[in-house]
Amino acid sequence: RSVAHVSELLRAGADKVVLGTAAQVDTGLITKLARRFGSQAIVCSVDACENGQKTARNSGQFRENTKPLIAAEQFIEAGAGEILLQDVDRDGTMLGLNLGLIGDIARQSPVPVIASSGLKFSWAGSSSPRSSIQVLMTHSKVLSSTSSNSDTQSSIEVMRSWWVPSSS
Repeated sequence: RSVAHVSELLRAGADKVVLGTAAQVDTGLITKLARRFGSQAIVCSVDACENGQKTARNSGQFRENTKPLIAAEQFIEAGAGEILLQDVDRDGTMLGLNLGLIGDIARQSPVPVIASSGLKFSWAGSSSPRSSIQVLMTHSKVLSSTSSNSDTQSSIEVMRSWWVPSSS
């Protein structure tokens, strides 16, 4: 929440820090941190809600009229090196990722987008949970690093093809 706090975390060994509400309240903090520590160390969390139409802050307590794509653009412009996209309405529900929202933001983002909230998959086709987690990590990287609409759409289709919703 401050340059001193981030400095302490990075000195302690963290490679990156994630800013949530602090980024929404003061985008100037993102700029200060990126200038001092480099954009690669600054991840900003976009907490989407209401089916990707609004953003939330303070652990989802407050809903803002800012659309997630606009928030991501503001964070990137301020110096964020990555975006952590969370759908707070899906968090913990295991209903599946909001692939439409992820695709919309990943297509527009020049920086990696980390998708979170709602993930549920089975170990179908994998010999172990570890190999499925590796598949998840590989496909998440593909999605977050794409720059063209067709590549992003292909990555989303790949994610849909390996992600097997559980029937329970």
